Amino acid sequence: MLSSYSKFLFAATSIAPVFLTLAFMAWDKGEGAYKYAIISLILFGISLFIFAYILIHIRKEIGKTKININSISQGNKEITSYFLTYLFPIIGSDALFSSECVFAFFIISLFFYIAYSTSFNFNPLLSIFYRFYTASDTSGRSIILIAKRRYKGKKIDEIRKGTLNNLPVVEITPYMYLIIGEDQNE
Repeated sequence: MLSSYSKFLFAATSIAPVFLTLAFMAWDKGEGAYKYAIISLILFGISLFIFAYILIHIRKEIGKTKININSISQGNKEITSYFLTYLFPIIGSDALFSSECVFAFFIISLFFYIAYSTSFNFNPLLSIFYRFYTASDTSGRSIILIAKRRYKGKKIDEIRKGTLNNLPVVEITPYMYLIIGEDQNE
């Protein structure tokens, strides 16, 4: 499982799309806002680097375990919630670029809100390479499974049926698991 610090960083990287949106908005606003575009692009790059580092850490260094799944369903709908919650409200606001203080306050507030809330269950950067599933294990506990988009062989049939036994995973948080193993295209 990720350490508290790694969970914090993992959650913090989920605002990378916000940085990209801010960069576009600042660039579109014109010459007076170019510095905000550059700062936003730098923060976007840093977020991507941290995200890649943590994802490599998750896949290579966290202990593997196996779980049994009783039911499973698609969970990719969180991307819609993310856009409605974090991106759309900032699109209509030029106030973000009125001063460095307002810009910094917005970014710091969003960073801490996401990092200290339970929002880290969804990171939109993961949705580029992975799919999210909501599932329940044999004890009835609800969990989130993160899986590669492509499967080989019997695994895809097992996912459709909702019965997976001895599924190789790494535990990211107590309720979020990344599916690993030879059955996926890794």
